[in-house]
Amino acid sequence: LRLLVREVPLKVELRGMLSGTEVFESPGEETPLLVVLAYAEGLQEVHPLQEQLVDKGDARRLKEVLSERIATCREHCMPECMLEHRQPSKLEDRAIVIPDGPINPEFVWKTLESITWPACTSRANVKPADALFIQAFPMGMVNNYRRG
Repeated sequence: LRLLVREVPLKVELRGMLSGTEVFESPGEETPLLVVLAYAEGLQEVHPLQEQLVDKGDARRLKEVLSERIATCREHCMPECMLEHRQPSKLEDRAIVIPDGPINPEFVWKTLESITWPACTSRANVKPADALFIQAFPMGMVNNYRRG
């Protein structure tokens, strides 16, 4: 984050669940874009807060500044099999219709077989050691770390 704020006009508040808040801010006169992140120390993961909205103009400006670096990172840091692995679309999510009344196991099975399971790299406890990712997603009640 220290390197990022040197290059891009940002103010980043990193809210650790256990360690408190640390602020990283760009030097200079330009008004930085505020980004608030939640850090889950136990998982060693950083997540954006869900309620956070970024102005489209600010988002476009950041993408322009970082476009070359983003392309380089994708090229060098993301395995080819991950680039080819399709994530579920919002259209696909909306196509799942929950029936009125009781839901039977056959409906659940059919639905699970019909969806695209996303690539997941964060589940080291269940991912085989030689795998780059597994296909998984949370079901049921989950703790949403993005909420801070």
